Amino acid sequence: MADATTTVLRITVDGVTFTQSAYAPYESLDATGVEQPTGAPDAAARAAMRWFIDALTGLPPDAYTGPSAAYVADGLRVYASDYVPDPAADWQAVEWPLEDLATAGERAGDGLGIRCQVVSGEDLSTVFPLLDGANSATPFRSGGVDYSLIVRPLLPGESGC
Repeated sequence: MADATTTVLRITVDGVTFTQSAYAPYESLDATGVEQPTGAPDAAARAAMRWFIDALTGLPPDAYTGPSAAYVADGLRVYASDYVPDPAADWQAVEWPLEDLATAGERAGDGLGIRCQVVSGEDLSTVFPLLDGANSATPFRSGGVDYSLIVRPLLPGESGC
């Protein structure tokens, strides 16, 4: 199955992360739900993963405890790279209020000119309003240079770049 995906299941309990992955766990089923090819060495493990994912995603709404609420991150992972202008966009650069993006954080991407930093604590309240009105075409200016940012929340159990 050339275009099939790998499903990765990552669970963190008491600070310990467990990771399992399976290639094409659902795509390997035929129309009747039988694993193909029949008797594949990993068929039982793929079936167990499908059962677990189906059990998690098939829970009725009353199975969750507490009220529904949007996830509020206590940290962001920010990747900065050279800004590539979008000719169709007319964006004004937003001044980056924290440490210079040219040196902040650590190198990422094996020499691709990408840097990664974690923004947390009081810096979040400074950065959130700037990000709220931005999109992927927004240039962020730091040290007189424009950068593109990719921002993602840190999920529970994650830290650093």
